[in-house]
Amino acid sequence: MLTLALSSVASMGLAVGMVQDDQRTMEFPVDFPGGTVTEFVEYSQELVPNLNVIVDEDTADLELPAFRVTLEGESDLEFASQLMTELMPSLLIEQMTGIGPVPLLEVDEQFFGAGEKLGNILFRVSISMEKQQYDGLLGKQHMIAMGIGKFLGKYGEEDLLAAVEAAMGAAVAGLDSEDWEIRYHEPTKVAFISVPVTRMEQADEASEQLRMALTESGRADGFGGESQAERQARLEKQQAFKMVSELNAKVESLLRENTMLREEIQALKAEMRAALQARDGGRSRAAGGAAGEGGRGGAGGAGGAGEGGEAGRGGAGGRGGAGQGGAGGRGGRSPR
Repeated sequence: MLTLALSSVASMGLAVGMVQDDQRTMEFPVDFPGGTVTEFVEYSQELVPNLNVIVDEDTADLELPAFRVTLEGESDLEFASQLMTELMPSLLIEQMTGIGPVPLLEVDEQFFGAGEKLGNILFRVSISMEKQQYDGLLGKQHMIAMGIGKFLGKYGEEDLLAAVEAAMGAAVAGLDSEDWEIRYHEPTKVAFISVPVTRMEQADEASEQLRMALTESGRADGFGGESQAERQARLEKQQAFKMVSELNAKVESLLRENTMLREEIQALKAEMRAALQARDGGRSRAAGGAAGEGGRGGAGGAGGAGEGGEAGRGGAGGRGGAGQGGAGGRGGRSPR
């Protein structure tokens, strides 16, 4: 289900904004008192009446903190884009284990209609891809089976289980106690460790380090030496563990690259809008200049025609004078 928030107000410009002295850049003050994503969208539509937004149902009730900021832009389109695609996602950040800070919200711009103007853009608010990928791992558990039987001749059972618990405690530091557990099967002397998939790498490393420490300690005391088969199995497991670690590192790298790519896309969109606005502004100025030159040329032509008329009238007057002079001459010869 989607929440659709489309403005029915005709293009009215911005409700707020101050033009600076000698630039086209405007300042847009934003003072949000805090509330849900839906309430933030409604507040934004008060600032930008022609703003069209779709809010996905799973984001509608997420709480945004109160804040006050002043944005700058050359148009209501640029201001709206900053408000929706840059500012709002930055308000909800979650620290993901093994990944780092990740924005929970993602806002896409979809263009429709003709012309680069705010009324032709639809903003859609949804859960970010990074958050969805991370949530796909949540609720899944990673199991480790750790045999301690071969170390019982040197260490007591309680001591070994305490060592396992200490190693796992370091791997899952920061998690609640109900998020992980250790179950010990006494007949087989195997400890079964269950941790969230998001702590798989740390737990595997902790268990491997503990095995190596117990093996080296026992070997130094002439106890618990490995057989060839055990050594081979340990090396294969270490190799598998290394591959898992590398794959986890690649996944984390891809998630970070995805975040960087989205930031680059937003920057490119901003550059595109600026270029289109500059182009449209240049066309408008060129058309206005051509119209002005045409008007001045027409006025000059009319003036030239008027001057030509005056010259014609002057010529006619000259012919009149000549005629009169001729008549006078003929009158002078008449007495003879």
